[in-house]
Amino acid sequence: VKNGFLVVKDRARFDSTMKVRLGPCYYARSLGPQCGDHWFNAYYDQLFYTGLGLGRGVQATRNPAWDLLIYFTPRADRKHAVVDRYLENPYRNSPIQVRQSWSGMVRAGQEIVFTSVLLPHSPVVRPQDLLLASGADPARIEVAADADNLTVVKGIGEMDPWNKIRAETWVMINDTGAAAKAGPLESDGVVALVSRDGQGQITARAVAGGASLRFQGNDESPQARKPALAGVSVPAELTK
Repeated sequence: VKNGFLVVKDRARFDSTMKVRLGPCYYARSLGPQCGDHWFNAYYDQLFYTGLGLGRGVQATRNPAWDLLIYFTPRADRKHAVVDRYLENPYRNSPIQVRQSWSGMVRAGQEIVFTSVLLPHSPVVRPQDLLLASGADPARIEVAADADNLTVVKGIGEMDPWNKIRAETWVMINDTGAAAKAGPLESDGVVALVSRDGQGQITARAVAGGASLRFQGNDESPQARKPALAGVSVPAELTK
């Protein structure tokens, strides 16, 4: 599906002192028609496939029109850059790199955190309008909090842009180890979310790594799904 948004939180912890440059990097084929200081509108007009050595040459397949807004939460010590390698190989599917980076000396035990929001949307002439509230149209991305240990973000996905059929989802990533509140969301979970339809009715609620969930002051804990958190496991064959 192409109508759901994604919140990505990257955390790097260093065990020794060193000089580093790091940050999230996303690939795309094209950018535009607008980009901002810390957000970029990306899309794929065509997907290229090689003949796999069978003499069929390079084949191009048109991709259905749908854009991706790449949004980096701004911080004063971060830089943003675009690297375009199209001229090196015009048939490369993803020649553009979009980056947010931090550079400097890190100490042992120091952590560097990045937050990104990826929002699919129908093509528009002015993508910046998606980030601005206008009349009855709310901003598609709203950041209620973004710190190293707490992030609360709202994203609005649009399934039908012509009839404005939308879904609003609030997401909390909570590494404080205690209950936290930002915007309308309050929870003691590591991850919590609440989704609403276009009429403002709650359609989904969940909390993982905790028990309590409140939205706009109302206790949603009894109705919330409570999935268990599981760590990433390494296949046994890779540990030998």
